[in-house]
Amino acid sequence: MRTLFLIPQVLPPTTLETHWWIALIPALIVIAGLVYWIKTLLTKELPDNDIFPTLKDEKKAQPQDAGICKNDTEQQTLSTWEVQTPHFSNDVHEEIMERAQELMEKEKPFLDHRFCLSDLASLLGVKRHILSATINKKMSCSFTMFVAEWRVEHAKRMLQDNPESKLSSVWSESGFSNETSFHRTFKAFTGMTPCDWKAATKQMKG
Repeated sequence: MRTLFLIPQVLPPTTLETHWWIALIPALIVIAGLVYWIKTLLTKELPDNDIFPTLKDEKKAQPQDAGICKNDTEQQTLSTWEVQTPHFSNDVHEEIMERAQELMEKEKPFLDHRFCLSDLASLLGVKRHILSATINKKMSCSFTMFVAEWRVEHAKRMLQDNPESKLSSVWSESGFSNETSFHRTFKAFTGMTPCDWKAATKQMKG
C-alpha cells in the first residue's frame, strides 16, 4: 500500500498530468473493500421468523402408524422448541390455535390417516415449527397426541351414535390406519378398550 502512495512522487510530472487517475487507485481500493464488507453484512442470512409465510411446496412426511407422522422434529418437547423457536406473544399462539381447532372441527382433515403436521401447517398457512410450538404451548402436547385425540373423539361419537357399527368401520373412518393402533390409542385416552367403552356407554343409556 505504501508503494502505491509513492507512485505520484516517482512518476515524472508529465506522466502525472496525463495519468492523474493513478493517484486515486489506493482510495478506490479502500472504497471497494468497504462496499464489499457492507454488502456481505446486508446479504447475510438472517433467521426466518415469519409466522405466516407464503405457502411453498413441502415434502410431506409419510405416515408410519395410525396415520400419525412420527418425524423426530414433530415429536420434540416444548423445552426444545423454546430454544429453537422465536418467542411470539400469547395472542399470536392463541390465534393460530383457534384457527387450527376451527379447521379440525369443520373440515375434519384428521379423518385421512395420512394427515400430517405439514398438511395442517399448509392449510393454516403457518410454518411447521411454528405450528408445532403453538400446539405444545397451548395444548401441552405434541402434534401426534393432538391429532390422536381428535380421532378418538370421533370414534367415540361413532360408537355412541351407532352402537351396531363394526369396529373395523369405526377405526378406518376415524383416521386410524390399523386396528392395533386404534385399540392402543383409544385405551390410552379413555382407559378402556373400544369394546369396553361401547358396553359401558350402552349400559349408561339403560
